[in-house]
Amino acid sequence: MIGYLITGSSLLLCSIHDLRRKSISNQVLLLCGMLTAIAILIFPGNVSFLSRAAGVAAGGAMVLLSKAVRGQFGSGDGFTIMLIGLGIGFRDLLILLCGAFLLAGIFSAGLLIKGKNRHYQFPFIPFLFTAFLFITVIKIMNIL
Repeated sequence: MIGYLITGSSLLLCSIHDLRRKSISNQVLLLCGMLTAIAILIFPGNVSFLSRAAGVAAGGAMVLLSKAVRGQFGSGDGFTIMLIGLGIGFRDLLILLCGAFLLAGIFSAGLLIKGKNRHYQFPFIPFLFTAFLFITVIKIMNIL
């Protein structure tokens, strides 16, 4: 659970940075990545190496997707997903992504109802953080 705490703290830092600047800097990603890696080395938890590697690969796929859609989905979001995958593993990452995309979709629907252009851009990492909080609470309650 310590690994979740460090991953969540890193994600909170990335969320604040993303909300303020609508982008994520390489320095913040590097710092968060180092904190997550150190936490995993000290407190490996019960997430397997293979699950962590698959989580990182899923984030890598999101980075490639960012390139394919010419930045409609930021590469910083993809690198942040790589960090989350490293911290919590593939299974929980997939659940987190489903929750984050659902939240972002609801938010987008609200923007469209308010008359915003469908090309309006907003930061995605806060949705990842919110979904992370839900998953962490569910894990603490031993539902998943």
